[in-house]
Amino acid sequence: RLTWTAFTTTGSCSAFEECVSSPNYPLDYGNNESCTITPQVSGTLSVTSFSTESHFDYLTIDGVNYHGTTGPEGVSVSPSTSISWSSDGSNTYAGWELCLLVAPTSQPTVSPQFVPRAAAPPAPGPPLQSAPWTTSTSPAR
Repeated sequence: RLTWTAFTTTGSCSAFEECVSSPNYPLDYGNNESCTITPQVSGTLSVTSFSTESHFDYLTIDGVNYHGTTGPEGVSVSPSTSISWSSDGSNTYAGWELCLLVAPTSQPTVSPQFVPRAAAPPAPGPPLQSAPWTTSTSPAR
């Protein structure tokens, strides 16, 4: 079975299907851990849970630090977005899990197709009548 992941990671974070999490989530992450995260598609982040040591353990997205209980809910990301995680050497928390909400791709517009139908049989008309003229044979000469 082929499993699709919305994120790739290097370091100690984990990615599975449309979500990515801090190391050991939902249990406490460790000290001095780090990872980089790369979204594989564009979308919006949905925060399942977010609990880190305020002002010391950071999830950073394009230069913006998220810590404590304020996660990046609703932040738009793409494959070019820079995401990293870093914990310091003391006090660990439950960490975080983020999931990627991907906007549905627009379905291609299908043009109506002309499908010829078989010709309908002719409508019944009046009964055949004899022609209004008559033929006669002339005597041979």
